[in-house]
Amino acid sequence: MLRFLQTSDLHLNALRSRFDGYLERADQMLRALDYLAVLHRVDFMIVAGDFFDQPNLTNADRQLLSDWLARTP
Repeated sequence: MLRFLQTSDLHLNALRSRFDGYLERADQMLRALDYLAVLHRVDFMIVAGDFFDQPNLTNADRQLLSDWLARTP
């Protein structure tokens, strides 16, 4: 049996203008998804929706997503 984890609308940079620690909070959320995937022995993760909230991505925004995708099998 295949196991799926589905999430959507992560909006990783939504708090950028209001919260200096937005990247750390976004990274914690991504690590929580990783934890759930391992805990439930997920075969596939589906992200349906927006990764980012604001279109003007910073290099740090891009790096956060790139790092997560690189460590997620």
